[in-house]
Amino acid sequence: MPSGSNSRTGVSAAAHAGEPSSSGRFRKPGWKEPRLLIGLGLVLASVAGTTATLALTSVTQPHVVATRDLEVGTKVTADDFRTVDVRLEGVEGSYLQDVDALEEGTVVLASVPSGQLVPSAALGAAEDLDRRPMGIPLTAALPSGTGAGDTVDLWVSERENTGRGWGEAEQVLEGAELASVDEATGTLGAGQQLTAQVLVEEGDVSDVVDALASESRITLVPHIGGGR
Repeated sequence: MPSGSNSRTGVSAAAHAGEPSSSGRFRKPGWKEPRLLIGLGLVLASVAGTTATLALTSVTQPHVVATRDLEVGTKVTADDFRTVDVRLEGVEGSYLQDVDALEEGTVVLASVPSGQLVPSAALGAAEDLDRRPMGIPLTAALPSGTGAGDTVDLWVSERENTGRGWGEAEQVLEGAELASVDEATGTLGAGQQLTAQVLVEEGDVSDVVDALASESRITLVPHIGGGR
């Protein structure tokens, strides 16, 4: 009997000798484990990339904003602007960044409201102007909400020879930009009158001048589809 027991014990020991130990199967990975090092590297690379992106998108640059409403045709100086630090993406060179580069005699080519960034193309030389601001006395108030930057049509009715009425209205301008509406003081006792500053293209200036000179009745109507 003892010999049989010893025999079974020997067989069992021999069988277990060929199996890997449980401590070997569940061994914790060390710092030199390749997969661990690769994973750690990917995490660090992701963090570094995110940090770099945040740093780039948080960079600000000086840009110029208008300190007053800039109307087409008016001359500007450095006093009409101030510098602010803003973050703009994908619009490099589209907006003015340095007022020191302004040349003497620079004029406004496109209207810029006060407090807004100044597009580089909004300023230039007087000879670059293709429109002229002309004051149009308003015989009727413009609809509520109509203002600078909107577009209007200009209709003219000539006075009849009898002086007792007006002829049929004719359209002189279509889709002209409204630069501003000013409240100007009229003659003594006449109260105040609204005057609209309308940007008129060179080829239409003479028609508007004739209408003003003949004391025709001029009416401004918001242009359908027009606006800021």
